[in-house]
Amino acid sequence: VSTFEENITITNITEAVSTEEPDSTDEWWVLFFDYFQLVLAIGGFLANFGTFLILSITQVKGFSPIMLLLLKHQSVMDGMACTVAALLLLQSPNWMSGVKWFDVLLCQLWHSQFIYWYFVYLSVWNLLCIAVERFLAVVYPLSHHRYDKKMACKIFLICYIAALFFDSITATQITYEDGKCLGKFLIQGEKSLMLYRAYVIIVFLTEYALPVAAFIILYVAV
Repeated sequence: VSTFEENITITNITEAVSTEEPDSTDEWWVLFFDYFQLVLAIGGFLANFGTFLILSITQVKGFSPIMLLLLKHQSVMDGMACTVAALLLLQSPNWMSGVKWFDVLLCQLWHSQFIYWYFVYLSVWNLLCIAVERFLAVVYPLSHHRYDKKMACKIFLICYIAALFFDSITATQITYEDGKCLGKFLIQGEKSLMLYRAYVIIVFLTEYALPVAAFIILYVAV
């Protein structure tokens, strides 16, 4: 749900409900879609929270320790993404605290949806880690036991840092000015548009195309 005040306007639930009589039928569809997203987000949070509890409390058989850790990590990342999505849908458009230094962070990190896409990145890459782990368990069962929780934690750290790097431009797609979050690029200049166009391609490759291609290759190889 985008919260840009200028240039980009997408109605969220808080804004839509405050309007007694919608100007057009399209607004009802937008409101319905927002509620649908909210239901999915809340349902996703509950499902992932339940999954984490089950994996933590019960004795799940048939999975290696590293696989259990990956599944728990997956439920946490998905749950966080769902939580952030729900809050973005419910918030007042571009709300500000009135404290400048905090509002700058709020604009660049929250309203830009940087935090949401950060968890999406981690969720996708964790799924890729699960696919790799299953591939190694099936194709190289004898050497698979060498991969432990310590190695998984190192991989998590790499993913956290890489996600910050690839998601960093997201935080610059809106700008804090005069106490407001405006829908214009933070990075200005002749080559800025080229930078953002290249970023779109990078996001598509790192978050969708390459992981999907890796999933297909790994499962076909098994």
